[in-house]
Amino acid sequence: MNTRILLILVVVLVAGGAAVAYLLSGIAPPPSSLTAQVFTIGVMRNPPSVDPAWIGFQDGMKARGYEVGKNLRYIVDEVGPDFPSTKKKMEALVTQQPDVLYVMGSIAARTAKEVTGEKAPNLPIVFGVVSNPVAVGLVKSVQSPGGNMTGITPHNEVVVSKRLEVFHEMVPSVKRIVFAWSDPATSGIENLRASVKALGLELVERRAANQEELRAFLNTFSFRKDDGMLRATDAPSGSLVKEIVRVSLEKKVPLAGTNVDDAELGALMSYGANYRKIGEQAARLVDAIVKGTKPADLPVELPEEFEFVINMKTAAEFGLTIPAASLIKANRVIR
Repeated sequence: MNTRILLILVVVLVAGGAAVAYLLSGIAPPPSSLTAQVFTIGVMRNPPSVDPAWIGFQDGMKARGYEVGKNLRYIVDEVGPDFPSTKKKMEALVTQQPDVLYVMGSIAARTAKEVTGEKAPNLPIVFGVVSNPVAVGLVKSVQSPGGNMTGITPHNEVVVSKRLEVFHEMVPSVKRIVFAWSDPATSGIENLRASVKALGLELVERRAANQEELRAFLNTFSFRKDDGMLRATDAPSGSLVKEIVRVSLEKKVPLAGTNVDDAELGALMSYGANYRKIGEQAARLVDAIVKGTKPADLPVELPEEFEFVINMKTAAEFGLTIPAASLIKANRVIR
């Protein structure tokens, strides 16, 4: 056997051994080592409220050298109206054997954890826009997630108190806060109750377990002149954000949304994490996983950016004068 042939055999064996090592580890090889193989990401969207985290994720992956059709493929679905229907979709997604899952919202994250636990325990999962991931059972701790999951939390269970404070400063005429919520862990209801009491306001709360219950509440509740609404950060509220904004505009009840998209839809204001930036952060975590880091070794991250947005069109429609102090604090004013 001549030297050239021997060298070729060595290269083939080394490359083959590396591929086997990646397969055994359950981690996809980095894009630089991909040839005919395309890295596949299974995606579970949660439109419309969390879609900015999907847009930001795609931008983040592209910025890191991943190109659809070259070294990247997406398999995309979206959450159903409840946990059982979403779980069926997740099972179908996992069956297609993606290299990693990117999921948005609490229902998608919970179904991903359950389905992979049953069918693909080594499949890495990165979540975006999931509040209180420890309390809902997704990870063991923020610093040491354990298992096959990590991600970005908007910290809404805590931020809800700051959202109320900003809202109260901006619209001091509001004396009663209307809040429909589903999940006590992600909505931050306990923190909100304490904040409402500290500010001397009244809280009218209603637990709405699903979209139907939330829709029924919105359509039948008798609003008062001094009412204001806070949008919750759980699944039913996220799915019906357009309807919540519609009720706010029709009833002329000021609404504090959770992110800039709420304000763009017509909410009087929004305060919370920049979901598009969360998507970009999630792309960085996926890139780290592709290059060999295990999800268990990647701490859950907080948002890199929070935004306060005011919709002056809605303020004018409601006949509200926005204090100069609020306008100065705003990151963005929609006119």
